[in-house]
Amino acid sequence: MLTIKVSQNLHAEMMIRNIASNKDCMPQASNGVQWVRHFLYYAGIDKDDFVFYDGSGLSGHDLVTPRATAKLLSYAAHDPKTGAPQPWFADWKASLPVGGVDGSLDFRFTKPPLKGHVFAKTGTHSEGRALSGYLDCASGRTVIFSILVNNHLPGSNVDRDAMDKIVAAIAAAQ
Repeated sequence: MLTIKVSQNLHAEMMIRNIASNKDCMPQASNGVQWVRHFLYYAGIDKDDFVFYDGSGLSGHDLVTPRATAKLLSYAAHDPKTGAPQPWFADWKASLPVGGVDGSLDFRFTKPPLKGHVFAKTGTHSEGRALSGYLDCASGRTVIFSILVNNHLPGSNVDRDAMDKIVAAIAAAQ
């Protein structure tokens, strides 16, 4: 859980190697990534929507579309066969940072109606930022969102502020 809550990249790198080891492969990132790739295909994510080289997402070669991220979030929340959440969904959602409460969202979404209702993973790499997850709206609906920004100005939070405003607008519209 700590790996996702506070973005422990070393733990993510170790996890990808543990996946390989548990699948009777050499504990190398490339073997673990191969297993993750197969899982994502199984979850219905298009092979052209992502490229992974490592477990942390820090490789400059890692790529993912917002569509792929939203599809994975949806797959976790709704089994395509039954419509029910995946058996691991509650643990997955609990591992995500919570707006205004903990992890990498501790100081974001700190006021109602968003505090405690945004469950999302942040991502930052070079001049790119991401925020993807679940938003529990006042209407009772849960909305899946994925916002990725590239080429933001170094030292500026304008893009992060815009992401937070988008999440607030989604909550207000639902």
